[in-house]
Amino acid sequence: SSNNVFIGVNAGRCYRAGSGNVVLGSNAASNVCGGSYNFFALNCSARYHCSGSNNIAIGQYAMFCGGNHAGDGQASNNILLGVYTGCMISTADSNIYVGNSAGRGTCTGCHNVALGTNALKAATTAGQNIALGNNSLLCNISGTNNIALGQQSAKCQVSGIGNITFGNRVGYAATDGDSNILMGCCTARLMTCGNRNIIMGCCAGHNLTTGNDNILIGKESGHSLEYSGGNQNIFIGVCAARNQASGNLSLIHI
Repeated sequence: SSNNVFIGVNAGRCYRAGSGNVVLGSNAASNVCGGSYNFFALNCSARYHCSGSNNIAIGQYAMFCGGNHAGDGQASNNILLGVYTGCMISTADSNIYVGNSAGRGTCTGCHNVALGTNALKAATTAGQNIALGNNSLLCNISGTNNIALGQQSAKCQVSGIGNITFGNRVGYAATDGDSNILMGCCTARLMTCGNRNIIMGCCAGHNLTTGNDNILIGKESGHSLEYSGGNQNIFIGVCAARNQASGNLSLIHI
């Protein structure tokens, strides 16, 4: 290896190939054996990573264990800023994680963006997600192509594809579901699983649990709608059908 800078006890001690690396901090990249143009800073950052290039990991235990502490990590093109950020990365490429424990569980997922403490924390194979806000998409393990913006937005989602959630605690309880658009504070707050819903407005669809194919637009519209009758409805307007608990098949309130 050549043109590398190693500063700190055991920093970069195993490098045998690669150039243009900067490693700062005790035990930082201490088991890395190759890769080029990486910047690892603070204690134990990238400690068990093996190879990979063009990574930036700044923070204690950022990009720490190469997946399983075996030193087999080979990820490239990641930007990781914060304590435990991207801690479990093995072969995950092209992720941007900013915030303590953001993307902490990511092992193989690629092309994620997570900004905020614990954002996308539990992700292992999840890819192509955007999580902006503390605890947003926190429990997402394998879901893909989701966008969550707001504190605790889609916090409990474990899987699911193509969901868009904007606002604090929007879709907070949902664990699964595909192709939903949820916007507004506490919108669809109790939804656990639902598909193809469009719900917009503060507390709209608040009690909806597993309904499908609903359009609820306006503050508290469809607020009391429950699973017993929460499919294929259209409610538009402030408090539209607010107290209605059931209704199916294109029941329209405007």
